[in-house]
Amino acid sequence: MPRPNLRPAHLLVRAFCETRGIDCQEASAVGSCREALRWLHGVGAPLRPPSRSEVSRSETFRPETFRPEAS
Repeated sequence: MPRPNLRPAHLLVRAFCETRGIDCQEASAVGSCREALRWLHGVGAPLRPPSRSEVSRSETFRPETFRPEAS
């Protein structure tokens, strides 16, 4: 939407939400980008491999349990 139309649209959306009892959330440009990125990060979480901190201790290398094979 062109920037000059943002203020009139904002007022229309706020009035629309108020008449219907809908919660309207307002954010700055940076805040709205932050919210979108947080949402995308959460949605993409199942597609990412687990981080090192999420790997269980049983799957990590522990020197005290390591027994080299005899040659």
